[in-house]
Amino acid sequence: MTNSNFYPYFINSFGWINRLFSALFLFNFTKQILDKMKQSFYGFWSALALLLILPLAAAAQKTDPVYGQLIGVVKDAFDTPIEGASVYLESTDYGTVTDEKGRFVLRQIPPNSYNLIISFLGYQNVVLPNTIVRSQGNAPLSITLQESAQTLEEVTLTQWNSSRNRESPLSTQTLSAVELANYPGGNNDVVRVAQSLPGVAPSPGGFRNDLIIRGGAPNETVFYLDGMEIPNINHFSTQGSSGGPVGMLNVSFIQQVTLNTSAFGAQYDNPLSGVLQFEQRNGDSERARTNIRVSASDAALTTEGPLGSKTTYIASVRRSYLQFLFALIGLPIRPNYWDYQFKVRHEIDAYNELVFLGLGSIDDFSVEAPEVYAADQEATLEQVPYIEQNTQTFGVTWKHRSPSGSAQTLVTLSQNTLDNTFSRFRDNVTRTGLVFENQSKEQETKVRLQRSVRQGAWTLKSGAHLQQSLYTNNTNSIYFNNAYNA
Repeated sequence: MTNSNFYPYFINSFGWINRLFSALFLFNFTKQILDKMKQSFYGFWSALALLLILPLAAAAQKTDPVYGQLIGVVKDAFDTPIEGASVYLESTDYGTVTDEKGRFVLRQIPPNSYNLIISFLGYQNVVLPNTIVRSQGNAPLSITLQESAQTLEEVTLTQWNSSRNRESPLSTQTLSAVELANYPGGNNDVVRVAQSLPGVAPSPGGFRNDLIIRGGAPNETVFYLDGMEIPNINHFSTQGSSGGPVGMLNVSFIQQVTLNTSAFGAQYDNPLSGVLQFEQRNGDSERARTNIRVSASDAALTTEGPLGSKTTYIASVRRSYLQFLFALIGLPIRPNYWDYQFKVRHEIDAYNELVFLGLGSIDDFSVEAPEVYAADQEATLEQVPYIEQNTQTFGVTWKHRSPSGSAQTLVTLSQNTLDNTFSRFRDNVTRTGLVFENQSKEQETKVRLQRSVRQGAWTLKSGAHLQQSLYTNNTNSIYFNNAYNA
């Protein structure tokens, strides 16, 4: 699996093309000189001396060094920019402090993996281990510092795979974007990485992204994307459950993931087993960038950049190619999916902003008979259903931060839709002889209010939730000659 920025790679390749043509010219020129030297008495010795000198001359040529840079913003839990925070790479001389808007830039960094450390007096230090610096394509960082419970004379930093919140240290786990990208076996699937957290168990079969938290059912976990509730985060999901074989969220969007398995805050909508929060990063405010990511099952195109001085965007589309791989190796099933995701952030002023979010998928599961198939494949052809499933979630969030930085208010209006068709046929290959069909549609419109107020050492959180739900269902069973409409 690779993760590269196409355009910078394409542009950098011109340097290698240049060197290749130079080498070919030098080889042709040297060959002509050697041919002429062979005609002279001293030709052999001259040719030998030239062959010894040329490698030394080639080795003496120096190429321009390649560097990368890291940019980002540091803020507190109420989204207030922190000015003067120290940002540096451990065991190096690369470091800086944030400006009045909390922004920082580290330039001229040799590509490598570093531990990025962010610190500020009165706040807990943050360590981002194994932060990879590339020559191009480094995503902007957004770091949130939590206030320290007490002031210490000396602080010892210890690297952990996940961070803990002091409000509920035993039940809250957080994974950063670096940990998500480097997690072994994660396959760039955010939900699959979350299954490895303490207290979380995957589905018994191991092929679904169900989150079973402390023995609870998969549908007892609530999901939030930048404060917007999303009912479904997987492709080919089962209605009434949260799981599916492939996650929908693009890992290139995610800034961090936080899982709460108990002691849920009042701002959440009645979770029973857990709350999984996905915090997306903002688009690059400096320049437009494009990223192409290829994994074992799909390819994704992500683009981001500024839209004026106060607006940024990040958007992606992803396409699977499993159907082509399965056809190549002779499997009868054809899973096919698309998904899209976007975030647009507009800064109204220093204390107010609007965020527009979108997430959706188009899933199609069908079968196709290979030219020659075994008995088990014939059973698959006869038994598997056809699934056509479309999901979409759209929302807008208004964020307000008090001028004193002691309070924050979020108001989110969102709507999500799930349209699912499940069909079985006597002849699945030709899709004739309908045996069973279920057409269902779920639609929810939600208004969510969340407010946090800081009073001294205490933080008070409150929330309100208003929801309208619509559900339609049409079921036809040919075997039992029944039809159900709801």
